[in-house]
Amino acid sequence: MRVYIGVPGKGGLTTVGEALRQAREARGISLENARGATGIPLHYLQAMESGDSKLIADEFYLIPFFRRYAQYLELDPAATVAQFLNDSQHLEDARPSFELPRKSRRRMVGMVAVLLVLLAIAVAGWALFARRHGLAGSAAAQKIEPVQSSSRASP
Repeated sequence: MRVYIGVPGKGGLTTVGEALRQAREARGISLENARGATGIPLHYLQAMESGDSKLIADEFYLIPFFRRYAQYLELDPAATVAQFLNDSQHLEDARPSFELPRKSRRRMVGMVAVLLVLLAIAVAGWALFARRHGLAGSAAAQKIEPVQSSSRASP
């Protein structure tokens, strides 16, 4: 069930952003004045009123701003936040899922398995080659002797 705030719009009840914009305009407040009075950045106010939060990394970051803006516009902060969360849930439900289809996931798991097997074969082949040609640990096994300089004179 949707809980709408503000006044009904022409086409029915308004969304939270429309209600905020209508309340601001009914009071004759510009976005610049609202920004100055609330301390909310202008692009956040615009995103909140338009319902377009594409520029916001996490739209739930806006919750304190909705609360502050609603108080400034003399709206119910709790109802405003509840409507925002409700609208956000509907948007989340409408967004396409970026989950891979089952067929693609199976294919990816298969490809990873094949790559791991090939990697294991390559490591085993290198180890066998190194052992047969005396390359296994030969550099580490050699003892490095200090070099004595012949230009030093003995006392």
